Amino acid sequence: MIRIPAIAVLLTGLASATAGSDQLSQDKVRSARNFGDIRREVETLRGKEFVREVPVYKISEKALRAISDHELDKEFPGSKLRSYEELLAWLDMVPPQTDLKAAYADFLADQVAGLYDSDAQEMCIPSFSRGTTNVAKKTAEKKLEEISSEIDNIVLAHEFTHALEDQYWPIDDAKDHEFKVSTDRSTAHDFVTEGSATREMIEVIPAQWGRGAPGTYFLLWNLIHSGLGESVLNYVISEAWKNSDALVEGVPETLARTEVMPYSFGYSFCTAVMRQWGLDGLDYIYDHPPVSSAQVMHPKKCWEWRDLPVQINLPETLPGDWKQVSLDSVGEAGMAILFGCQFKNLNHGLDLARGWDGDHVALFEGAGGHHLLLWASSWDSTNAAGRYLIAWLKERQAAHQAAITRNRQKFQLLMCQRFNCPTSEYNERVFRKCLHWHARWLALVLRRLQPDFSQWISSSSVIWASQPACGKQAQTC
Repeated sequence: MIRIPAIAVLLTGLASATAGSDQLSQDKVRSARNFGDIRREVETLRGKEFVREVPVYKISEKALRAISDHELDKEFPGSKLRSYEELLAWLDMVPPQTDLKAAYADFLADQVAGLYDSDAQEMCIPSFSRGTTNVAKKTAEKKLEEISSEIDNIVLAHEFTHALEDQYWPIDDAKDHEFKVSTDRSTAHDFVTEGSATREMIEVIPAQWGRGAPGTYFLLWNLIHSGLGESVLNYVISEAWKNSDALVEGVPETLARTEVMPYSFGYSFCTAVMRQWGLDGLDYIYDHPPVSSAQVMHPKKCWEWRDLPVQINLPETLPGDWKQVSLDSVGEAGMAILFGCQFKNLNHGLDLARGWDGDHVALFEGAGGHHLLLWASSWDSTNAAGRYLIAWLKERQAAHQAAITRNRQKFQLLMCQRFNCPTSEYNERVFRKCLHWHARWLALVLRRLQPDFSQWISSSSVIWASQPACGKQAQTC
């Protein structure tokens, strides 16, 4: 699931920073402020000491957009970004012709209160007028102007937590970029880092708002750590990714909610870890990180037993001169957002994605620039696989006005006007000739028995798979 990989951000939906209201004459200016107090607070609360200094800069909108572009260029160099945009469009994660650079830069310019750049190992605080069109957000920012100093420090605590943890457990982990692994490991990593920093940000509040008033400090500390306080905080933050404040005009809803989701699930996950095992438990999680978003969304899969996703291998080529041009894992979190946004019910999306056990999606390019999408997934049960299959077919109908008729083992799928596709057939058992007959088609394969899809392609150009409904191996055509 796509997220901007190597920068850790705090969104204005969680804390509004007013430090960025002044326009900069330069794109990047080092702050002359002494951050010793907030650094020491973060060190005390996290139980670690900074190994090296972390510089803090105020940056312009131009500099922020440049950071966003750089991260996408690093993750998808050259033509890989365009292929990945096409893959997301075929998945219905974004509209066709979406410019990811523009979308993410617009999102960050509107939403980001602060960020830590793990490449440069420096903190950046946006310093420009956002011009947001969200009335509720404007009102909230005006109310916060009176306590801007405390809010600024809370933002800094979030980013200093990222900086501190990056010195012990690198945020930019090479394992997060292994696209051959059929799990959304990078998303899981984001969930943990954002959840930990958000929790530390909450822990800083008593020190900031109770400075010089011990009674206020202990009142706030005890309130935050009370059963009622924990429940309220967990509810508010866990629902943040569903709120309208997460949306930005001109940015696809799926991308906006994808960026906010790690704070919600990550906070609940890290808070539960710390309540049961303290900072040692959180350190253990960083030493033995979850490998899928499912392990964070369902914590028992992470710390009571490690429910590792099934490895699914997709071939780099298909018969008929189809070559793989982009590969990704959607993950349980990505599927929840995809179906939740398409069906306009985010809770329903969570239900449909439950039971995920690994997936790989690949975009193939053939002669004449035609494309083909293969999405293979594994599920905990036949019921979960069945829910997913039905949801996918309904999503195609809803998003593309696709006409679907059923005839025993076959679905007749009249694809959308959006892709200008001819009528194509999807066979639950096998479908071979579509590789040669149709310019564009979507193949959905649910893996239940055979994990290695590269072996599904024989020299006679036959594709075969396992039937998800009954678990029996299909016959070749």
